[in-house]
Amino acid sequence: MSDALRVLYKREGTMGVLRAFGLHRMLTEDDDPALWAAALIRHWHAPTEPDLDPACLRFTVSRPVSAKAAREFKLGRSGMLELEVWCFERVEHDRLRVVHCPEPPSLSFMGMLMNSSPGAATQMGSWVQDLLEVSRPSLGERAALVHVGMSAPVNAGSGETRLWARAADGTWFETEEVVARWLA
Repeated sequence: MSDALRVLYKREGTMGVLRAFGLHRMLTEDDDPALWAAALIRHWHAPTEPDLDPACLRFTVSRPVSAKAAREFKLGRSGMLELEVWCFERVEHDRLRVVHCPEPPSLSFMGMLMNSSPGAATQMGSWVQDLLEVSRPSLGERAALVHVGMSAPVNAGSGETRLWARAADGTWFETEEVVARWLA
């Protein structure tokens, strides 16, 4: 999606892409930075691009669970168990930082309008989010899951979780295999 992120990757590598979003500090020993960078390059705009609104970004790390174990957990829209969720704010024109995500409004857009909430459209617009979710663990794995979607309160949006594969050279690519879909 982002030519600017591809240029950044060529200039600064995987960690340069992650630093642009402040995600380099969030990696654990279970995460493959190359997967995170590949997913960002494929699906999000660079912080320098005018189309990017940091307040609308949500990055999640989740754990895939077996079908049997899925009955025991409340899974996210991706079909995975959410482990960590981060939002973003701008610190420089080309850099974001990770922040805790605020609580979404409890009323739907129509509920806000019906209750004559002032600025309902403006308030709702700030809660539309571009979602990117990666599975953990990914380091040393041959495949991982990545969920991409859009969400708006309350429980509206769409997305799909696809299988990603690691090539022999360590780079990651998105496959055509859809593991889960969400539409509301």
